[in-house]
Amino acid sequence: MKRILMLVISLCTISSICFAGKLAYEPETPTSASFSATDQYANQFITFVNYAKADGHSEYWVRFTILSDNNKLLYNASLNIDGIVYELQPVYEPTYKYEYAAYSNIDNNIHRNISGSQPFRYYLIPSDIVEKIKTARKVIFIYNRINKLDVPITLYDNYLQNIKSIFDLKYADLSTYFHPSSAD
Repeated sequence: MKRILMLVISLCTISSICFAGKLAYEPETPTSASFSATDQYANQFITFVNYAKADGHSEYWVRFTILSDNNKLLYNASLNIDGIVYELQPVYEPTYKYEYAAYSNIDNNIHRNISGSQPFRYYLIPSDIVEKIKTARKVIFIYNRINKLDVPITLYDNYLQNIKSIFDLKYADLSTYFHPSSAD
């Protein structure tokens, strides 16, 4: 029994280390691009998105889901940034933009809900909170489920650095990072 438990713990540790966060740089429309940072915390996937537009404006949000959990995710979430909690604005009716921006960071099984994951929840991040994240030392994402409130996820330091790096990007930066190979 101990061996099985150790094997399960080892596999969970290895899978979370192997995921180790992903960055994606994607064109979305002729005048917009998404820059995203995704990471996995046990059975939770969290993505921070910078939806940058050619006019110089950006929109920011968090996309979040839990795998293999039947306890409904609630609409509200917050960020604790260096000890101060900020409520995030929920997106009640996500549109194409939210669902497909940063799409390459979504495992197909998660997106198609095959693995029993919760539907994605989206939370807008106001620009003033983005500025606080850019200088933060510690960020905790706090979400709520139907059976448990204020569930914290402390973001790994390297993941926080990835988030900061994508939040600084502008639409014009897409050509620096987006280099697909040719089908030849």
